[in-house]
Amino acid sequence: MYSSADSLLLSLFVVLAPAVGILIGTILYSSRIINRYSKAIARLYRASFKGADFERQRIARDLHDHLGAHSVLMSERFKSVKAQLSGDLLENVEDLESSFNLFKYETHRIVQYMYPKGLLQPNWEKSFSLLAQQLTTNGHYVEYEIIGIKTPPDSHIHHVYWSVQEIIINAFKHANAKSIHISAVSEDRYFTISVLYKATNQVKRWLKYKNLRVANYGTLIIKDRLSIIGAKQEISIVDGYATHIIKINYENTGT
Repeated sequence: MYSSADSLLLSLFVVLAPAVGILIGTILYSSRIINRYSKAIARLYRASFKGADFERQRIARDLHDHLGAHSVLMSERFKSVKAQLSGDLLENVEDLESSFNLFKYETHRIVQYMYPKGLLQPNWEKSFSLLAQQLTTNGHYVEYEIIGIKTPPDSHIHHVYWSVQEIIINAFKHANAKSIHISAVSEDRYFTISVLYKATNQVKRWLKYKNLRVANYGTLIIKDRLSIIGAKQEISIVDGYATHIIKINYENTGT
């Protein structure tokens, strides 16, 4: 025998069951849509980095070509003008030529910085050796070594290269690091790149502040680029040295 309460519950179930079914179906459908668009957004985000790298290459190539053409033209003009001058006028023109050569050299460095030769034909050893040379100046020294021959896919180089460069520049700018060592090692599970420099008090304060505050643009770029290829960065201070360790899979994880 059903009581009135049972009848009421049964009536409510009959009314609510379709609504609950629709709600569950809507949730499952929404979840699939969100998952699909999340993957699409992730692909677009990865593509934005590819587009940025492509633009770097295009601009660097155009600058290189224009600089080369105008350098030849200006050199011929300086030579022609100097042949007709002497004394103070000749010295003035030679000073002007010297300033132009300095401008040409600095512009060439900008082109190399924008898109280094090592990335034109990706090679792990060559790319990071050139990076170390490029970032070595009168006030800063960067050295690089690689141990082992097994490396990740060449498609990973761009993301790791720009990440390491950003780490080093941040160390120079914010931690006043003077000497930095880059070490690449072929380990069993990962290819690791370590960026190591002396942990002065200024370095410790910077790293502590860096961990406490909201990530800045450069830090986010590093995180995003490494995330795209499934790599991670670990920062530690051991035996008086600060070390940034990037672990990179040998497979195409994350791309």
